[in-house]
Amino acid sequence: MAFFGIFGTLLGVILGYFLSLNAAKSQCRRIAGAKLRAAFAPEIAQYDLIEEGKIYDMLVAALPKHAAAIEEFRCYVPRKHQKDYQDAWNNYHRPPDARGMIYLTCYAVGKDRRELFKKNTDAILKFAEI
Repeated sequence: MAFFGIFGTLLGVILGYFLSLNAAKSQCRRIAGAKLRAAFAPEIAQYDLIEEGKIYDMLVAALPKHAAAIEEFRCYVPRKHQKDYQDAWNNYHRPPDARGMIYLTCYAVGKDRRELFKKNTDAILKFAEI
């Protein structure tokens, strides 16, 4: 009888350990995701409010902060999504066929520009939801 009591206690301890470890990892990932979203939030909020000619300067000034947030969150992206994460980042700061850093995000015209910026930021921030 004592064997079952000891066995049950050990099983409870082991199960509790793994559940706690999983909860801690999940919490760390949620915090990192919140930090990633927070890094992009000011520019997302200002994008439609800022003067047309100042968008490029705003995004270029924010790029080091965005790059740091991208790298900090990278360890929380599952291995199978790493390439998609890198592609989303590349499309944000170095889109295909661009003449320079964040060219398409800044110089697409009117509604297309806003839609492209939203598409590029959403593609990055969706990884904080996985």
